[in-house]
Amino acid sequence: MVKNRQTQRQSHGWYVFVVCTRKDVRLLARVSTIVGPFMFFISTNSNFMMTILSILFFIALIAITIYQKKKKSTKETSYQYYKLKSFLRYSELEFYRTLQSAAGDAYIIFAKPRVEDILKVKKGLNRSQGTTLRNYIKSRHTDFLLCDPQTSEPLIAIELDGSSHNSPRRKVRDARMNEIYVSAGMRYIHVPIARSRDIEYIRNFINPSFDTQNKNGVA
Repeated sequence: MVKNRQTQRQSHGWYVFVVCTRKDVRLLARVSTIVGPFMFFISTNSNFMMTILSILFFIALIAITIYQKKKKSTKETSYQYYKLKSFLRYSELEFYRTLQSAAGDAYIIFAKPRVEDILKVKKGLNRSQGTTLRNYIKSRHTDFLLCDPQTSEPLIAIELDGSSHNSPRRKVRDARMNEIYVSAGMRYIHVPIARSRDIEYIRNFINPSFDTQNKNGVA
């Protein structure tokens, strides 16, 4: 009979730990882990057992209170953002207006799309190949994209070249992107800022009848 009562008390003690763990109280879980090895000793003394359970109960209340306050403070955190005054730089905005005039109704124009929203790595490659190719276009964007007005199929990617495109590192990147777009059957052209307001110059280059032997490169 005594053994049964001791077993019930011990089971009751473990029940407290299970309930607290289900409340996801990390602090109490750590305390339970530390106290666990002494449960056998504690179960042999009922008064000592009740004292320990009372202490653990108050620890649980404190831990739950801390957890709830932390959770509440997280929800009440104010987001610190500000809106850009202009989505496009001045030179990009000027070129966009010129591009609108040059393209007319022949294309839909998108500004600064992610390359990953335009191109996808082909299926059937092993994991290493897929990861390498995906990294080439990950977190990249192109300045402007011309799409078919009926199907929205991407047709021409356009880079507005400023002085940053003259660096050796950037030239290597541009050459790689050119090969990537060509492999996907797209045109990838570079327009120098000096020609960014020349409507006829740009219209001739984006014309669908443009010389397919020289469909990529500098406009």
